[in-house]
Amino acid sequence: MHPPLEEALARWCGFLVSTRFLTSAADEPGHFEAGTYVVGDPRTADVVLLHGIPFDGEAMAPLARSIGGTSARVDLPGLGRSGRGSIDVGWLRSLLAGRTRPVVLVGHSLGAALATTYAAAYPDDVAKLVLIAPSFLMAAPSWTLRLRPVVASVLGRLDAEAFERRFLPERESEVHAATRSAIASLARKGGAGRYAGALADAVTTSARGAAQEAFAVVQEGGVATFIVHGDREPLVADVRDAEVVTVEACGHAPHLTHVGQVAQLLRAHVDERHVRRLPGESWATLPTT
Repeated sequence: MHPPLEEALARWCGFLVSTRFLTSAADEPGHFEAGTYVVGDPRTADVVLLHGIPFDGEAMAPLARSIGGTSARVDLPGLGRSGRGSIDVGWLRSLLAGRTRPVVLVGHSLGAALATTYAAAYPDDVAKLVLIAPSFLMAAPSWTLRLRPVVASVLGRLDAEAFERRFLPERESEVHAATRSAIASLARKGGAGRYAGALADAVTTSARGAAQEAFAVVQEGGVATFIVHGDREPLVADVRDAEVVTVEACGHAPHLTHVGQVAQLLRAHVDERHVRRLPGESWATLPTT
């Protein structure tokens, strides 16, 4: 018996996008939810992972495969393979609608700021907050990152080798799958410009201040928070109520350059933790794999 035509078309579209229209392999084909490209089910997954710039959801795949439990990773609105939209709490709220238990949110850089803002707004819906290289807790970046046309031009001209020299300088082996995916996302029509715009918005004083305020709310509200960052990008904010691990000889992407170490750290927080159920439900232990 054949599946309904609409379902079959949706699966085929998801497969085409997952393979970059048959130009690359897709071990884990994704699908679209209201224009957002997703691998996994954000409404049932134990862990939801949010990428940073200039990557897409593929950058979270090595970690997702290594930390245990079920997971979902997404391409943020307008970035990667997702359709256009606002990278904000409202979007994430819609994506997680219908969950029956709190989620572990793992965010890198821009994704860390979004995860923090969500946890501040909906603390009962977040079992744990994991922040990887949260740039809003680090020294303010150069004002040149706000020059959208310049940044877009630079991003759009990067090949894999130049990309890794700039964003993954610690890597010494073959080109990372996350790099290939990011290069393809930047090469989409208008892709580099959208990444440059998201970056420019994220590094403004107001955006950084809002994320820092949200972090303070999260700390005061008691949401368990775990921070992983490289020693080449030290934290400068007050994070006394969070658990912090510094990875040696590491820059802005420890989940890619030191994935084994970061995954081992996270497994202790994902596999063996106890999670809050939503109000009125009991406590339970997250299943392990």
